[in-house]
Amino acid sequence: MKRSYLPAIVLTQSQDDAEVLNRLLRNAGHAVRPKWISRFEDLEKELTGEEPDLIVSYTKGAGAGLSKVIELRDRHTPLVPVIAISDDVSEEAVAKAIQNGARDLVSLEKTERLVAVVSRELEVLAQRRALKQARDQLKEYEARFEGIIDKTANAIAYIQEGIHVNANPAYVELFGFEDADEVEGMPVMDFFSKESQDAVRKAIKNTLKGKGSEEPLELKGRRDDGSEFELAVELRALEMDGEPAVEMAIPSESGGDSEEYERQLAELERRDSLTGLFNRNYFNQVLTQRFESRQKDDKARVLMMVEPDKFDSIRKKIGAVASDQVLKGVASLVSDYIDDADLPGRTGDTTVAVLMERGNIATIKQLADDLNKRIAAHVFEAGGQSTAMTCSIAISEMSEIIETADDLVATAEEAIGQAQKAGGGKVVVYEPPETDAEGQLSDHAWSKRIKAGVEQDLFQLVNQPIADLTGGDSDLFDILVQLRTEDGEEFQANEFMPAAERNRLVGLIDHWVLDHAIEVLVERVNKGNGGRFFVRLSHQSLADPKLTKWVLNKVKNMPVPQKHLVFEISENSIDKRLKEAKYFVGEVRKLGCGFAIEHFGVGLNSMQTLEHLEMDFLKVDGSFMQGIDSDDAKREQVEQFIELAKNKNIATVAERVEEANTMAVLFQLGVAYIQGNYVQEPEVVMEEQD
Repeated sequence: MKRSYLPAIVLTQSQDDAEVLNRLLRNAGHAVRPKWISRFEDLEKELTGEEPDLIVSYTKGAGAGLSKVIELRDRHTPLVPVIAISDDVSEEAVAKAIQNGARDLVSLEKTERLVAVVSRELEVLAQRRALKQARDQLKEYEARFEGIIDKTANAIAYIQEGIHVNANPAYVELFGFEDADEVEGMPVMDFFSKESQDAVRKAIKNTLKGKGSEEPLELKGRRDDGSEFELAVELRALEMDGEPAVEMAIPSESGGDSEEYERQLAELERRDSLTGLFNRNYFNQVLTQRFESRQKDDKARVLMMVEPDKFDSIRKKIGAVASDQVLKGVASLVSDYIDDADLPGRTGDTTVAVLMERGNIATIKQLADDLNKRIAAHVFEAGGQSTAMTCSIAISEMSEIIETADDLVATAEEAIGQAQKAGGGKVVVYEPPETDAEGQLSDHAWSKRIKAGVEQDLFQLVNQPIADLTGGDSDLFDILVQLRTEDGEEFQANEFMPAAERNRLVGLIDHWVLDHAIEVLVERVNKGNGGRFFVRLSHQSLADPKLTKWVLNKVKNMPVPQKHLVFEISENSIDKRLKEAKYFVGEVRKLGCGFAIEHFGVGLNSMQTLEHLEMDFLKVDGSFMQGIDSDDAKREQVEQFIELAKNKNIATVAERVEEANTMAVLFQLGVAYIQGNYVQEPEVVMEEQD
């Protein structure tokens, strides 16, 4: 599971220094979790625990203490950057600190530079870790690839600039040599008769240009003893060590081996180099295909996800190489518990997933329970060390409630989170809301009411003013929707929207709301009242190209300036449809509309969301407002959101403000706007049209 915080070690005599750094980085959007230590003796102990993302060392001089910090860093966590903080940041001091092994030397007085340096080093660290992982995987891939090449009866060689750089045993034997070393470094033309050399030269040149022939070339080869023979050559362009190269393959006389070679290569491309399971790309392709082609019958089709608990601690305990072998052992145990028809894959750094089909969920749950007990009882041996561990297992079923393959993965991850929050070592079956018989009946009833509401115009718009805490006249209105029945009964959005989402009817409601909101807005503006309407769009609407096209056309043809309209999308909806949200927000902002993200702070990665979308308003989720006057953690989090928004010139709106004390705290923190029943309860802005 991806860490949602930034672990850092801060070495300084004063805890106040650590708190200052913590505040600076949090205000800059880095969710820091600093560990303050005051002695060098404690540093080695900390470095053998959870690997940090950053080491900060306060020093009186550019070289004081740094050498020892760097020595310990190099011994335990060589990739982690060390940043020194000092009062002396002269050119000479910076140069000396870097020579001693620090990534940079900064001062608390120049906070912008400090934050910039930290951001830069964290990005570099992420790239270095990714590069190391890629190199390790490439090394393993190359070893497996060479194994396939060496075993095939097809003669295969690799050519760069007309010279052999590699050849397999079959190629060496075919041309009459005893060892590959005799072939490597020799010109490829020496291996063909004079009458074939022009054809070979031309074919290699065309292959490198992407104009090679799909048919084998019929040529004459020449052995080391000078004898000539007929052969068919297939050429393919590729890269070796970043340089263009050509693979020259000569199928064996048996003919069947060529197909086996291609099959093995295709299989290699689909497999994870460490575990031997299918890799993430191939697994996701098959997941999408199976999700879209699933049949309606009595079988249970599920995604089972297995996540080792506290794997970072295991990695620190036994080392990266040994921990990889532990993960390989987990994959092996999972493979022992599944059928040949199941699809196992490594879908994350430590995540193993399986697509499976059984008679019912109970059978799959029993299998997962047995697997979990087996993993917990197993002693993993790796690198001369042994360790035990537990796993959290999630089961999420493909159902009509889950709309996409991405949603299926998200629900499994949600269940994994539940298992880990409960202490790990548990199996959690994802339970969608209201799946019992009574809930299904309720959904059916709601579906009828919602469809009737659209067809008979039984919905009604209500608005809730958004108040300006800076003392100005905001003239901002949050547009909400209610549903009435023919009997006059009224339902709030939170009563029918969950059922609308489960039955994919939110798009109908979004269509109705925008259509009628624009009607009211036009009438209001024409009367000289002005104002801005905040109108919601759901992730289901974002996923519907026809609906988003209709929305954009509707907005484009508004008879009043588009600036009066502000679209708002919840952070959870953006998490589900980031690509579509980026496109939609970009288009409506081009037209002149505003954009707001609502329920901010409860998504998977709130800070990262801000980097993807341009917005005018950031609406902080109402859960942060409840008890903020007495909850320091909530107050600190909201303050961080406000500072981050201010730095990006985004206005903040606090949702669900219900009390005067809450408003007072928000005013002190610098929130620009508030909305909620304390400001004003929603009121009807459009009655049913007779």
